[in-house]
Amino acid sequence: MQISTPWDTHISRYREVAMTDFFMLISIGWAALAAMFSLSIAFVVWGRDGDNTLKF
Repeated sequence: MQISTPWDTHISRYREVAMTDFFMLISIGWAALAAMFSLSIAFVVWGRDGDNTLKF
């Protein structure tokens, strides 16, 4: 039987926060990658004067 101390509880809470921050960082990274990809495609279309569907 292991005795739990307040220090163990503090370490456990720190691990929970650290993992939450880690997953949030991963989510932000994926969102940034998706945004860069979308902007890249948009800039290519813009640079080629669109797709000529509006015929201006």
